[in-house]
Amino acid sequence: MATVFTLPNSQAIQDLFRITPYFWKSPKEGTERLAALNHLTATGQFRIHVMQKT
Repeated sequence: MATVFTLPNSQAIQDLFRITPYFWKSPKEGTERLAALNHLTATGQFRIHVMQKT
């Protein structure tokens, strides 16, 4: 199931961006445009697996 969330400020946007592979591959112009945003609404899909040793 997809979840819509809003990153409320530039710092939150940069923090999320830094943990993605796009951080290393994006052109400078793209990262500058992202840094200029004040907020960002995005859709994400997450799957969490909990493993237990038996």
